[in-house]
Amino acid sequence: FGDQSRFDLHRKTLAASEAPEAARRHAFEVLSRAQDAGSLPVFLELLGDARFRARALAVVGRYQSEKVPQTIVARFNDFSPEEKSAALSVLTSRAPFALALLDAVAAGTIKRDQLTAFNVRQLTQLKNAEIDERVAKNWGRISSSAGEKEAFIGKLEKVFNEAPLWAYD
Repeated sequence: FGDQSRFDLHRKTLAASEAPEAARRHAFEVLSRAQDAGSLPVFLELLGDARFRARALAVVGRYQSEKVPQTIVARFNDFSPEEKSAALSVLTSRAPFALALLDAVAAGTIKRDQLTAFNVRQLTQLKNAEIDERVAKNWGRISSSAGEKEAFIGKLEKVFNEAPLWAYD
């Protein structure tokens, strides 16, 4: 209940790969619930540990630190497909993280085809002009307004209604 006196001990236990697995899992649970800023370096190190990687990805996404996207991008190619998906969810959740992701795509560190349509859509939902511009450069313009959709539907209806009847056979 807010008692941080044992956090240092839990950080040391979690960081020690030779510590008993049960003790490390307990330390992870305590520290991840507390969202203790001093634990971020340990959580980032866990991205290199396959036993904790998936859970650590979910936790580091809660922190607003430039080290989060830097570390995820640096380790991205070591992740399994499921972990890559989780990492992309983290990287598309905040504008600063998304910019780091787009930098990695531009540099070729992360291949642009590893981002799904859902990931690209998440980037556009951040409502950031720089991100929108870079998304358009890499994947084309993503339209999402209701007015644009209605205009496109109207255009299709016009083509459909003006087509000669023999075109339907």
